[in-house]
Amino acid sequence: MGSKRRNWLRHGVPTFVDQTEELFFITVCCQERGASILTEPKTGELILESVQNRIERQLWSPFVFMIMPDHIHTIVRFRPRSRGMVSEMKTWKSWMAKTASIRWQDGFFDHRIRSRESLSEKIEYILQNPVRAGLVECAEDWRWKLVEE
Repeated sequence: MGSKRRNWLRHGVPTFVDQTEELFFITVCCQERGASILTEPKTGELILESVQNRIERQLWSPFVFMIMPDHIHTIVRFRPRSRGMVSEMKTWKSWMAKTASIRWQDGFFDHRIRSRESLSEKIEYILQNPVRAGLVECAEDWRWKLVEE
């Protein structure tokens, strides 16, 4: 028996949702779970540089971007110059796969943030992720993140 393949989730954002005004909680996972692929120094730096590039090009506006060993969490707004969430994530994953030899799982998980309470909960969840994983004792000690000031 082969491994069971996950069902792909559709990422259609309703037409009434202005993606440039909304925040999205997004998770992107590597194919190989449990390995420290993304936090290898060269790979982690490339990922952070790629996000910074998208910020400077006014495509993305992340509130928080967290690199974990085998997945990424972000809360991001896609700016008016972007092509929207699905296109931006596909392009970014493709570029990172070519540049850093990352093998991603198909698709990604997304959730539109609808309230301040939800935003606060998701930010706290993301920032505490390395602590829960036993990688650091204090969230501030985790190197692999960008946080809006």
